[in-house]
Amino acid sequence: QHWVYYRAPTSDAERSTVQQLLAMVDEDDDLLRRDRKRMEQVIRERARRAADQLPAESRIAASSAVDSIILSELASEPIGVLLDVGTGSGHLLGLLGAHATRAVGIDISSDALRLARTNVHGAGLSHCELQRGDMYDLPFAGPLFDTVTVDRILATAQRPTVALSEIARTLKNGGRAVVIEDFDALSAAGAANPIATLREWFARAGLECARLRPVDTENAHLLVALARRPIVDTRQSA
Repeated sequence: QHWVYYRAPTSDAERSTVQQLLAMVDEDDDLLRRDRKRMEQVIRERARRAADQLPAESRIAASSAVDSIILSELASEPIGVLLDVGTGSGHLLGLLGAHATRAVGIDISSDALRLARTNVHGAGLSHCELQRGDMYDLPFAGPLFDTVTVDRILATAQRPTVALSEIARTLKNGGRAVVIEDFDALSAAGAANPIATLREWFARAGLECARLRPVDTENAHLLVALARRPIVDTRQSA
């Protein structure tokens, strides 16, 4: 026997239509109750299998200190539409998704996306989308996002400035990018000081580095950087 499950669309018009249809369904129906229970079991099993198949370096432990800094850095203005590049387990979507008007997580790994879906949707963040995507060629046509997050994937990337350039391309004017990186991994990636390396990457990608903060956790020395896409006035002069 096979089960097929569908999620409600995230767009307002389509979501409204689905919600109207679901409102006609008796939530106490025994068949639906058993189906929901089976769905929860399937989702948990898929997440377990996905977590087992992820490489060890992808299982980055969350840090409350880093989370606090990210929330503090982004507190001055609305998060708006959020993109999480290399979402992994979906931790940053879980941290910031409730504050976003819409949130998208992309990852090249199907296993990571299965785990992220379980974590994010299990937290009730139904407006968060997960999709497969390449950070060197983001699947978005233009500047759609107010905020982009990137957690410890640039230092080990083959083309970090290409990935950052793609992030800059998808950011709106004045949009923010929060980059978390491992200090030692950055040191191994460039001959210069890790802080100088990260600043150079931002500059080459057309992003302005606003702040850069070192954070020591139990297991790592990290840098949390906030960069912006410069505001360009596109109005025609009179």
